[in-house]
Amino acid sequence: TFAQVCISCHKLDGVGIELGPDLRSVVQHDAEKLLNSILDPSAIIEPGFMAYHCTLKNGEQLYGVIATETSASLTLKMAGNMTKSVLRSDIAKLQSTGASLMPEGLEAALTPQTLADLIAYLQMP
Repeated sequence: TFAQVCISCHKLDGVGIELGPDLRSVVQHDAEKLLNSILDPSAIIEPGFMAYHCTLKNGEQLYGVIATETSASLTLKMAGNMTKSVLRSDIAKLQSTGASLMPEGLEAALTPQTLADLIAYLQMP
């Protein structure tokens, strides 16, 4: 399950993509909190993982989390393991979405047993 679903945005023990939080950081969470995070990923967003919508002056639309920023530029991490650095002077609008990049409904692709197994796997030290 991790290899099928989570790895496209999360790392665990050095494997995967670092777009969302490293899943090793959730081992201390109880099963209910993990389940809620999967069912409603925007309910509690870890610091540094808020999604932003960025409209550039040339009309290009970007959607991702801010990886780094300075007074002159920022770098967005986006789905597909892509990053894009943009000058602040090229940004027409930058707005927090108030949501996580993690899409809702991922659990629909999992059986209840697979979801339970995933939660147990994430809790393993």
